This record gives sequence, structure tokens and C-alpha cells, in this order.
Amino acid sequence: MFPGRSLGKIFGLLDMGYGAGSAGGPFLAGWVFDRLGTYDPALYAVGTAAGGSGLFMYLALQSHRRFPAVDGKTGMPSASDGS
Repeated sequence: MFPGRSLGKIFGLLDMGYGAGSAGGPFLAGWVFDRLGTYDPALYAVGTAAGGSGLFMYLALQSHRRFPAVDGKTGMPSASDGS
């Protein structure tokens, strides 16, 4: 979906987000527990974020299929490739 030099930048940004979530998530979940006495709101927030992320990935894939790259290559195998 993202060939060439862009792939490294994209993975770098994804790793930065993963690192921020790994560092801040437990702190925020603990803060929520200290304030409310339950982890439920934090778990609902994580579930909502994961669902939203999946929705955005689906929409990006649909957009990519609808508007292929200028050179006609989408970077995705088609049914005629036998893949």
C-alpha cells in the first residue's frame, strides 16, 4: 500500500505512537482507577480507540482501492495476479 521510501517514515511514526501509548497508557489507567475506583472507563476508551483505528484503516484501504496511484500501481495484488 505504501511502497518505497515512504514505508520507513510511516513505520517510524507508528512506532512513535506505540511508544507514547505504552508510556502513557498505564499512567492514565492508574489515574482513572485512583479517581473512580474502577478500570472500566479506561477499558472502554481503549476499546473505542481500537475500534476507531480499525474503522480508519478500513476507510483508508477503500480509498486506496478507489483512487489508485498515478502510475496505475496500487501495490496490492489483484484477482488476475493469481495471488
